[in-house]
Amino acid sequence: MKTPSLAIRALAALLFFAALQAPRLAAATTISISQHGITWTFSQPVTFGQFVNGDYWVVGPVTVASVSPAPSVAPSNEVNDLGTNQWGDTGLQSNTTRRNGSMVVMMPGSGQGYDSRGVTYNAATSVSFPYALAVNRSLISSKSRLTIPSQQMHHAIMWTSEKNGNQVMQTAAILTCLAAAPPADAFRPTYIGGSKPVFTLSQVRWDRLMSLPAGSGMPSWSQWERYLERPWIDHLNGAWQQQWLLPIENMPAYGREYPRILGIAGLMLHSDASQAQKRTLLIRLLQIGIDWRGVVQAGGYWNQGGGVTNGRKFPIVFAARLIDDPYFTAEAPATAIIHEDTQCYYGNGWAGMKALWQMVMHHGARLPYMHLHPSQYSTYDGGWAATSESYRRCCTIKAWPAQALATLLAGGKAAWNHDSFFDNVDDWMRYEDLYAAGRGGLDRPSDETTVFDPFARTMWDLHRNSVPAQPGGTLFRMWNASTNQWVANTPPGGTPVSAPYFNPPAGNFSSAQNIAIATSTSGATIRFTTDGSTPSPTAGTVYASPLPLSATTTLKAVASKSGVPDSSVSTANFTFYPPGTVVATAGGSFQNTAFTSQNGGFSATFTATPSASPIDGVIGLSAAAASAYADLAVIMRFNAAGVIDARNGGAYQAAASIPYSANTSYAFRLIVNVSDHTYSAYVTPAGGTEQTIGLNYAFRTEQAGVASLNTWNANAEASAAGNSLAVGNFSAGATAPPPTTPTGLRVAPRTGNN
Repeated sequence: MKTPSLAIRALAALLFFAALQAPRLAAATTISISQHGITWTFSQPVTFGQFVNGDYWVVGPVTVASVSPAPSVAPSNEVNDLGTNQWGDTGLQSNTTRRNGSMVVMMPGSGQGYDSRGVTYNAATSVSFPYALAVNRSLISSKSRLTIPSQQMHHAIMWTSEKNGNQVMQTAAILTCLAAAPPADAFRPTYIGGSKPVFTLSQVRWDRLMSLPAGSGMPSWSQWERYLERPWIDHLNGAWQQQWLLPIENMPAYGREYPRILGIAGLMLHSDASQAQKRTLLIRLLQIGIDWRGVVQAGGYWNQGGGVTNGRKFPIVFAARLIDDPYFTAEAPATAIIHEDTQCYYGNGWAGMKALWQMVMHHGARLPYMHLHPSQYSTYDGGWAATSESYRRCCTIKAWPAQALATLLAGGKAAWNHDSFFDNVDDWMRYEDLYAAGRGGLDRPSDETTVFDPFARTMWDLHRNSVPAQPGGTLFRMWNASTNQWVANTPPGGTPVSAPYFNPPAGNFSSAQNIAIATSTSGATIRFTTDGSTPSPTAGTVYASPLPLSATTTLKAVASKSGVPDSSVSTANFTFYPPGTVVATAGGSFQNTAFTSQNGGFSATFTATPSASPIDGVIGLSAAAASAYADLAVIMRFNAAGVIDARNGGAYQAAASIPYSANTSYAFRLIVNVSDHTYSAYVTPAGGTEQTIGLNYAFRTEQAGVASLNTWNANAEASAAGNSLAVGNFSAGATAPPPTTPTGLRVAPRTGNN
């Protein structure tokens, strides 16, 4: 892996300064800020605001006069328990020097200045007040626990023996100092280092989230939002002693719970819940990914083996897929050695398995063991092989399925770039025992196929086979714990052919395209299909030259080469619309198109095609480019109940129930009287007859005084991820007055913000 180039570092700086040009919230000033029981007081009023995740920023530099609770020595009524584990280890010590410490962390390392009970305490890292907080710095302030052990934040998903924890930090909060107010929808930049690239909610690729039935057992949204509410402080390079330190109200102590909680959050975001329901959890999960990518960029790693440093890679990869910015997609530094990747590799397992697992570290470097028969575990590696196998079952792979599936559903296998991780999880979760014959009469381990969280099993059973086709990784390597370095690791059958890719990539088009298909593997043959069938080395058309497409097509391709494993199948959807068509997407903004200004009676016609039913999309007319629903005077809606209605003053109504279907074209006809601020609306489904939506409806209340209309608009932002609304063939011109109003209107309650 390559060290970040100067160009990438310069890009991070450019991202920040470019973000400064985006719209901002009106500035406010304050003398103090409080969050999570921590209060910062300043020497003079400061300009401040909140990031989209709720954390605070100030425009600086500023002087933090004090923090409450103040850094201090241990109080006399403190109750402590060193929390020695079964190995006789603890990360705590008897030291009363510092409680409620604060830090400004410029680079990762094992030292901390929060609480001197932690054996990693280093007084030199602890901030004293008043403190001059410079621009592009993050102040992390903590509150120490008075009594340990105490109840863990995530106690509800833990078994009785682990509902309490010995962490000495109670909570922590972050104050970020910037040169100027960030965009209104900005995420907090990473809490580590002096490079603070700013990313925004408007950058998020909602279309990369699935919308899948969740079956039974959907976790509580409020419960999981709480788990991710506060910052997950993790800059100690995965030191095993941090299990006794990390803030108990912010995050788990032990790594096993990281992939459980974060992976379940990822699966919830791939469910068929509404975008509005997903918003808070998505923001909080992406914030963790932003923070930890910053840790990686600063040289951080998580490679303590066992189960302690599980789960850090998933939010980084998830953020890379959802934010899709060069900062995330650039290759990580060579120092980014991460738990799951070091534990998974390819080899020849004792029963025929090829995806293998190793402990890596536990009281010293541990040897790989899965090539040996289980009868040898109790003596191999000084008996540690048996312990290694127990950790495989108790503390690692059993916790990984949710994060593995959430990554695959987001198309993140190549971004993860360590295929043996996914193959280990597939072997664990597969009900069929592919290695039964090789076990020689030994039973399959009873833990295999099971998970800690039933929702992970449910989603796996429902949706593992619906993972979109995607390329795998290109790095095949194994971690050698004895030498602390990567070594080459050939997958079964050799490195596969690189998956085909398309140029231009999948998307929406209004003109014919010549689609090139290629693979980075020299000498490979590509076969493709356009009828929805799956190509193989013997099925499909051999690719020879760019493929002309002018109609909506699902294109699938596979690459093969003699003596090398075939590539995965790549799939791309190319959707073609007539010229002038506008496609509004879930999570997107208003699409505005001008037409000749009208200030009297006129008619307008257009066609609209929803990609799903139900969807939540609108087509409107306005006096100028719209940025909010209230800007629209005339509104047609494909509503979330699966029927078409229209806006009448302050509510949506319809003269009859007009259901709509996915991927069906609907022709709309409007008769508008701008002078009277009324309109009538009609719709004709493809192949059907015209139906009346409403007659003499009033313009939306906020537009009751508009003098002219000159823009048509489309918006589907409130729809479930992946859905869209295509609108085209728009025309407007003079017409006769609208007909009279019928009786018997049906009134639909307003939903959402539209």
